[in-house]
Amino acid sequence: EAVSRSLLLLLTAAIFSLLRRLFDNVKKGAIFSMKSVRLIRLMGWCFVIYFALVSAIGNGLNHLISRNLSLELLDTDFSSASRGAVRLFLLPPHLDLDLTAIFFGLFAFALAEVFRQGLLLKEENDLTV
Repeated sequence: EAVSRSLLLLLTAAIFSLLRRLFDNVKKGAIFSMKSVRLIRLMGWCFVIYFALVSAIGNGLNHLISRNLSLELLDTDFSSASRGAVRLFLLPPHLDLDLTAIFFGLFAFALAEVFRQGLLLKEENDLTV
């Protein structure tokens, strides 16, 4: 348990460090740069890993291989949805996954692609001037 909490703390620190470095790039005027794209992608991977760790810790390995494999077609807990915890479709009823971190990760990957496209446009514009 202490090791998993340390890993989560380390990932949180890494995300904030990457965010600080991204803001430093913006401050320097290097918004659409390959470095910014890499930083945002790394943040995305940190969120995905964070999600995996939180899910593994929260559910425990003994719950992942369960005797009860009855599936729920759709189960959304609206009381906890305001906190970002939505149960995943087609999972055993005891598996609660907080999808907030994975959504942040996917958003970071999409944002990295937007920055990459912006970099391509910037490079093309630099060549035409």
